[in-house]
Amino acid sequence: MDKAVDVGDVRGNGHVAFFVYDATRLASIQGCSLPVSQSIPGRCFAGVPVRMSWALKGDTLTFGDYQAEGSNDQYLINPWRKIG
Repeated sequence: MDKAVDVGDVRGNGHVAFFVYDATRLASIQGCSLPVSQSIPGRCFAGVPVRMSWALKGDTLTFGDYQAEGSNDQYLINPWRKIG
């Protein structure tokens, strides 16, 4: 079974979504250790809040305009499919 790599809450308004990282929840799901560390094996990573725009066309959800405070990571996300 795959383990979660990022856990938190999604908040937003209009066509903007904010992904808020929660290391404590990640630790309980994944089994990584706290406090967070980018360099110590077995520790949960230190996530950052992420802001993205979103668009829904039919049943396809697409994210864009990725912005993460203090990070130059890039999110390469395929379109998501709406279920339910």
